[in-house]
Amino acid sequence: RRLPGCELSERRSVMSDVDSAMSLWGAVFGDTCDSGFEKTGGWALHIFVLLYVFYLLAKLCDGHLTFALEVIVEKLKLSEDVAGATFLAAASSAPEIFVSVVSTFILISAGGVGNIVGSALFNLLVIVGACPLFAGRALNIWFYPTLRDGLVYAVSLVELYLVLKDGKVYWWEAGIMVATYGVYVAIMVFNQTIITRLGLKNP
Repeated sequence: RRLPGCELSERRSVMSDVDSAMSLWGAVFGDTCDSGFEKTGGWALHIFVLLYVFYLLAKLCDGHLTFALEVIVEKLKLSEDVAGATFLAAASSAPEIFVSVVSTFILISAGGVGNIVGSALFNLLVIVGACPLFAGRALNIWFYPTLRDGLVYAVSLVELYLVLKDGKVYWWEAGIMVATYGVYVAIMVFNQTIITRLGLKNP
């Protein structure tokens, strides 16, 4: 008879083997950090490589890719709202997309979902909060864009919970989530019309 938790333990062991097999870094320096190399200062190389990878991601995604998409947006003559919700959003989220794809289809872990949701919370709370905090002066921030995006994000979190609570994602559930993003893009397309209909004025 199998003991409770054996299946989970075996799965974690298998996933650890998969992680090691997929890691070029692990193939070179080993699966653990207790070798003589790390103990004699090699840990500094790990930190340097990690920071350099972060730099490359920022340079490629937020640098070259964002600039290229800005040119595309200008050529297509898209408004700032639509461009921000589509092309530029995809550019800034490119690292998260790659992490999610690897975590979902290769390493099979919950890291992809956690990375996306966590980074969105960071963007909403820390970035939005840090800008006024260190601005050195009072900022006039219009409530409408924050309220609009916050409500859409709340809806997306509810959808994400309902989809993932059974541990499975069906094709029609994925379709609903993509359709919700389509609704958000449509809202951005008609954003100025919505503002006019509601009688709002940008301060």
